[in-house]
Amino acid sequence: MIGVGAAPHVVAWGAALTAGFKWDPQAQLWRSSTAVTFYGQTYALEAEAILNPITNKNSYKMFVDGKLMTTGSSDFYLTAGTWELYDLSGPAPVKAVEVKWDHCNPASRTVSGVVVDLGSKYLGTSASFTVAGSLSTLVVDVQPNNQANFEIVIDASSHEGSILAEGYNNDLEGCWDGNYKDTPCK
Repeated sequence: MIGVGAAPHVVAWGAALTAGFKWDPQAQLWRSSTAVTFYGQTYALEAEAILNPITNKNSYKMFVDGKLMTTGSSDFYLTAGTWELYDLSGPAPVKAVEVKWDHCNPASRTVSGVVVDLGSKYLGTSASFTVAGSLSTLVVDVQPNNQANFEIVIDASSHEGSILAEGYNNDLEGCWDGNYKDTPCK
């Protein structure tokens, strides 16, 4: 089955957007139906979108082979919202990951997610990615027991950056200069 990773969700929504959405006057929503091939297997897709400028709320759903794969919501202008990604590997969809995104401020954009599947050995694992000006920051906290935590910061203008990761560089922050050469941290 298609599973829970981010790639299937991106591929599925990309296919739905490429196929185009059509207005369904009976259901009062926008619909897209198509098929997508992923890892050599073809799946039937159906996506729904309700866009409501009066309430300033949008909602989204994606079904794969009739099973709920993704739900989402946002403000009408798409400046902030949430996604819920479902694991389809079992007999029934299980909400596995919650994602929040925000780009209300043009100078700072953030996407963060957390594993919420109670049956997952990675329950509570979180990741966030923030772009603020030329700085990009990725923070990952792998659960249980804070395994494999790391933070990477990169300046897109100067190419300087740093990494702080358990088990790397004796657990000390490592930094590099604009030529990607190791340098003392500031």
